[in-house]
Amino acid sequence: MASIIHVSVVPKDAFPKLNADSAKLALRALQLSGRSGGDYDTLKGYFSDAAGLAAETKELSHDELMEWVTEVQSKGDAARGERLFHRDELTCFKCHAIAGAGGQVGPDLSAIGGGSTVDYVIESLLTPNKIIKDNFETIQITTKGEDYYLGIRVRENTKELVIKDAAHPELVIPKEQIRERNNKKVSLMPAGLTTALTHAEFIDLVRFLSEL
Repeated sequence: MASIIHVSVVPKDAFPKLNADSAKLALRALQLSGRSGGDYDTLKGYFSDAAGLAAETKELSHDELMEWVTEVQSKGDAARGERLFHRDELTCFKCHAIAGAGGQVGPDLSAIGGGSTVDYVIESLLTPNKIIKDNFETIQITTKGEDYYLGIRVRENTKELVIKDAAHPELVIPKEQIRERNNKKVSLMPAGLTTALTHAEFIDLVRFLSEL
């Protein structure tokens, strides 16, 4: 990997063709180097393109989804998946709790494997806006002072609205300061959050969640 990182700047079409998973691993190695500028920015752009990180997440067909389910059951490793779940860059543990430990923004995942099928778990990770658990719809708030908030309602009364997001367990917004309020049929979990994972890593993560 080091010999690749220290090459001189050359056109992108001169680089060898990489599959998406190899490009993701190379991109991680480059990011861990802590370098930037020149050759490094060129390589970062090349690896990102090859990994397909800029592309929209494609919804799986029924047959593709069933193939992934079979792969999770036959090849997935729950122990590796648990380590992925706790990786900082995925923010899984920052937003979701397991048995009370972890974030409180999204649903507690303690029993997701017992109450959900493997295909449900896969689709929830790939297209979070498609399946939104009750009481976890987002609220978009714009205040009279042009502050903008997007979060999940915690509680409200006649004087204030309290919401939460990934960075704040509670944000108190006086109702007299709210200029506009919209309920959004979207998830706070960003689409494409798992695109930086290799296919094998994604399968491991699903195996871990499906066994909770």
